[in-house]
Amino acid sequence: GALRFGPDGRLYAGTGENGVGEMSQSLRSTHGKILRLEPDGKIPADNPFSQTATGRHRAIWARGLRNAFALDFEPATGLFFINDVGGDAFEEVNVGEPGANYGWPSVEGSSPSPRFRNPIHSYGHEEGCAITGGAFYSAVNATGNPLPDEWFGRYFYGEYCLDEIRWIAPPSAAKHERFASTPVPGPVDLRVGRDGCLYYLARGNSDPVGGDNTSRGMVVRVAHAGSGGSGKP
Repeated sequence: GALRFGPDGRLYAGTGENGVGEMSQSLRSTHGKILRLEPDGKIPADNPFSQTATGRHRAIWARGLRNAFALDFEPATGLFFINDVGGDAFEEVNVGEPGANYGWPSVEGSSPSPRFRNPIHSYGHEEGCAITGGAFYSAVNATGNPLPDEWFGRYFYGEYCLDEIRWIAPPSAAKHERFASTPVPGPVDLRVGRDGCLYYLARGNSDPVGGDNTSRGMVVRVAHAGSGGSGKP
């Protein structure tokens, strides 16, 4: 899964359920969770389950995720988004909150149950099959400002199977818009660089020797035309 330092200086780590959905709900497993740690690896005393879990499981900060493959913090506001790769039905973007339960394996997508936190954004598998890297574009981290100001506050994510980068604009995040296709297949990570450009990592073909009609993985830098960056998106 993903690793990010939060605005509180703690390290947040996303984990998958390792093919056993029940572990996502259990406080005796670190699978299917968001974990929160001090930079030196210790467990913060104010973690939400520090009094109900034991040992390393006190690192659990949120649960009920199938595969928290990507996550990011909006630098200006601290808003925390978690991309959860779904099973057979839905891909999700969830708002990270301490102690939250996102419902896996009982539900995918939205649920009427008050036990679970519904995603701020989700899409069914008729629109893709795996949500991957995520990054906020912010006035704080986009100091070079290669994209126009209207992009500030938007959240970019990758759709692995359709080779797309998409965006949503919180708080109106129900519908996504397509930003770009990736010429190399399999986008897996997104970051905003110190130059304000958007960078994405595409996995490409996994064959180590390549060959006809195969694409190697690469990192691509994206800036707006005329910004002094890398040219047209």
